[in-house]
Amino acid sequence: MNKNEVREKGIVRSISLKPKHESRWNVRIERISEDSCSACSIRAICNIENQIEISVDSDTKYEIGEIVYIIVNPMNRIFVSFIVFIVPVLLFFIIYFIASALLHFPESISIGVSFFSFLISFLILKCANNKFEKKNHVLIEKCVDGD
Repeated sequence: MNKNEVREKGIVRSISLKPKHESRWNVRIERISEDSCSACSIRAICNIENQIEISVDSDTKYEIGEIVYIIVNPMNRIFVSFIVFIVPVLLFFIIYFIASALLHFPESISIGVSFFSFLISFLILKCANNKFEKKNHVLIEKCVDGD
């Protein structure tokens, strides 16, 4: 186990052979909520607990109901958190500054235009999500009895 990786337990909910790949499997995993949710600072508004379902491509065939580790690099989590939480706020202020200081719009119009940044943020999140999903940033590994 790498000391930098984040490991959570999950349960295999479905498995299917990938089209055009005789030895690649698409595995859908439901995360098992453990101590990580109770220690999280946004758990009150998160509302996801066990509802996260992850789809992972794997060379290994798993059985439905099997307990596995979901392994995520912490840098990937930081990157995703930055995109989700910081980018929309930054864009809001940048667009407000452009509208008020550079284009000399009245304050009320600058505020209204800056709310348009949330649409831009949504598009950025959508593109980042599509790019993130194409790369396999999540790994799974079988749990050894006693883990």
